[in-house]
Amino acid sequence: MKTEQPSKGLTLVCNDLGEVDQIIQDDLGLPPIESGPGKTVFSRLADRASQAKARAFLADLRISQKVIDREFSLQTTNGVVDAYFAGVKSDDQFVIVGAETPDHRDKLFAEVLSVVSEQEPKKHRPASERLSPPKSPSEVEKSLGKLEKPDQELVQKHVELEKLRQDFYELAISDSLTGLYNRRHFLKRMREELLEADRYKRSPVFLVVDIDHFGAINENYGFGIGDEIIRTVGELTRGLLRNVDLVGRLGGDEFGALLHENTLASSVLTAKRLQKKLAGVAMEIDGKNIQITVSIALIYIGANKTNLEKLLKQAEKQLQKAKDSGGNQIILD
Repeated sequence: MKTEQPSKGLTLVCNDLGEVDQIIQDDLGLPPIESGPGKTVFSRLADRASQAKARAFLADLRISQKVIDREFSLQTTNGVVDAYFAGVKSDDQFVIVGAETPDHRDKLFAEVLSVVSEQEPKKHRPASERLSPPKSPSEVEKSLGKLEKPDQELVQKHVELEKLRQDFYELAISDSLTGLYNRRHFLKRMREELLEADRYKRSPVFLVVDIDHFGAINENYGFGIGDEIIRTVGELTRGLLRNVDLVGRLGGDEFGALLHENTLASSVLTAKRLQKKLAGVAMEIDGKNIQITVSIALIYIGANKTNLEKLLKQAEKQLQKAKDSGGNQIILD
């Protein structure tokens, strides 16, 4: 961002639901912040086109404890402002900094980290909880570049270590066959999203996709063909849904998705588009065409429907009903 004026920034504190509790510094000109039961949510401060990025930023903060190098736009009293963000989770709070330039963001974040490290007692956490998104090569070079005489060999080794850590991080949250979130990470994110939906009276839609007659496909054509079909269904499901929607592989031939800010009627249209898309995929094996069909369970998440275990059981009942009807069905609840 090019400007002759000094870079402006902000520092604020949110609770674990992303509600703004305190504004420590604000040079950007945020709109008035609501307090009390209807507290302002940080993601709602983002420009409409950036709200998905802001929600993802908060979600990653819940999981990773520290997130750096994010960029999205904020609504301010001076109009829409592009800003760079970083955040750290301390106890049950998020401390978030934002600025017009990466350098100013880094300066504000360094100040926050120094205060947090002084105030927060040392805690032992499992390795899985300490796993966080690694630094990019440019971030590593930048941090080491502050040394008076940076050793280029040392810089390269740090870059390689961060790349290795990135690989481990991706392995920890991803399904190796499809590249989607794995079951563990998907369900963790689902619980967080359901908590937020319940708090703010939102009604997303839970969608579960089950590949029809998958056992017979494996038996007749082999597991290699089965894996290819799983990859195809995962790729088309992710490609059809919006970036803001949460998507993962639940295991076997099942996929799950949480559709945000969606009605049941529009979700039915989405499910039909997915079925139609898959119907157009032709796989020829030994001169025979394999037709891919899926059954889909749709659950509208309203009041008293935010228990994840109950939602999974309900989806299984709906999918069983679809199978009993021959498959290629959309069952609503």
